[in-house]
Amino acid sequence: MVNLLILFFLGCIIGILSSFLGIGGGIIATSSLYILLPDTPPQTIIGTSLGIIFISTVNNTITYLRSKKITVNKGIVLYTGVSMMLFTIISGRVAIYLDAHLLKNIFGIVLLLAALKSSFDILLKKKVTRSTNDAGNDEGNDDYNFNLNLNLKSKLKLSLTGIIAGFLSGITGLGGGIVLIPMLSLFLKIPAKIIPFYSNAIMVLATGIGAINYLLIKEHVSQTTSFQQIGHINFFILFLVSVGSVLTSKIGVYLNRKISSITTEIIFTILMFSFSIKILHF
Repeated sequence: MVNLLILFFLGCIIGILSSFLGIGGGIIATSSLYILLPDTPPQTIIGTSLGIIFISTVNNTITYLRSKKITVNKGIVLYTGVSMMLFTIISGRVAIYLDAHLLKNIFGIVLLLAALKSSFDILLKKKVTRSTNDAGNDEGNDDYNFNLNLNLKSKLKLSLTGIIAGFLSGITGLGGGIVLIPMLSLFLKIPAKIIPFYSNAIMVLATGIGAINYLLIKEHVSQTTSFQQIGHINFFILFLVSVGSVLTSKIGVYLNRKISSITTEIIFTILMFSFSIKILHF
């Protein structure tokens, strides 16, 4: 049995990094559970991870709203969140019937590709905007007051972002943050400082529905499942990890304001490379 302190400590790390980076915690939660619980069915790891991310993103979103620094554009959350919800359900149903080894490989490959893409983006930004890189200071109130013009083109971009993120979320157990962050930044030109808020708010909708989906699915549930588990969600793991994440999320919000955008992206990329290599056993 996994040590209780390890699961609690895992939650603390998720709380800090999810609110700091805007990733929801799926990369850390799913990767860590695969490593810590190698004999657990991938479907259970995915379902439990979605539950962990849901609680984490709800808490992070509330924390950002309480800071009262961000002018919220509800359209960004609505169009991306609804399309992401629908495709999280669809891909979640597909994942139930996929081979366990294949699911792990899909997860690892998606993570590796995201890390490579992020590395390229970092090099490009350093080359093109070297003179404007911040040094850990506030990037200005204009970033926090960003308002996207919701014309047909931007609505289609938001919906496409949600579709791609939702598909990967339901089939891998990621919250979708690894797709949302680069697409919100490069595709929709949303400032880096407010992306963690929008990423978390969008994932509240998608991971909540995704977790319920895995909760209700009865196919391929292990016959030795304990009373702590319903469907493909283990509530014992969910509780321990979530307590840790809730307690530390404010630290991540603080770091988001103090650490430069480029440093944040480098940390995020290193995490993705590390976990993908471990899971793929390179």
